Amino acid sequence: MNKFITFFVMSLMTFISYGADNKLYIDQTGDTLSATIVQDGGGNTIGTSVTDFTLKGDTMTFNVDQTGSTNTLTGVVAGDDSDTVIAVTGSSNDIALNVCTSSTTAGAGNCEDVDTNITLDGSSNDLTVDVGLVTDAGGLNLAIDVTGSTNTIDMDLDSGSDGLTNSSVDLDITGSTNTVTLDQTGTLTSNVFKLNHTGGTSGFTITQTGGTNNNVLDLTTTGDGHTVTVTQQ
Repeated sequence: MNKFITFFVMSLMTFISYGADNKLYIDQTGDTLSATIVQDGGGNTIGTSVTDFTLKGDTMTFNVDQTGSTNTLTGVVAGDDSDTVIAVTGSSNDIALNVCTSSTTAGAGNCEDVDTNITLDGSSNDLTVDVGLVTDAGGLNLAIDVTGSTNTIDMDLDSGSDGLTNSSVDLDITGSTNTVTLDQTGTLTSNVFKLNHTGGTSGFTITQTGGTNNNVLDLTTTGDGHTVTVTQQ
């Protein structure tokens, strides 16, 4: 079952799909979207073919619940006062999400007060998140909860010409042999990155460069065999 859905302004949609061949592509520009998507089964795809899962607008609520194997979610979110919740349970899932990046700005207006929550339960997954780069990006709050082993998490926090301000990333990981890479670049002011990890033999590489001011790195690890590299310039 292949599904292509385009959401328009003032949309309210709940979509539930079962089966191994489900595909959902979204292209939304406009305000006041409320969408809930549930995919229960293997081989599900929400974004691409080629590029969709694009949300641009203010006051959006977007909820995704994927249960099963080989799920892929790829997309961009931009706009003021928006709330995105993504929950993925299963193995071999790939999540790629851009929040208020330069690739999401067209038709989005400002990009402030955006909350994004990602919950990933499974092993051998790839999670890639890019945050920032919009000129007026600020108040971006990202919470990520990962349970499982051998996951790769790659995060970029960048700023536009006016900088990225008053934003936070809270990453909580439970499991072993996980790899986390964080790059913060540009004019970043009063932002907080918090990493709490429980498990063994994991690697963390954190780089903060550029015109950073009053930024906070809060790193807590519990377990043996970790490799931690922190660069602050």
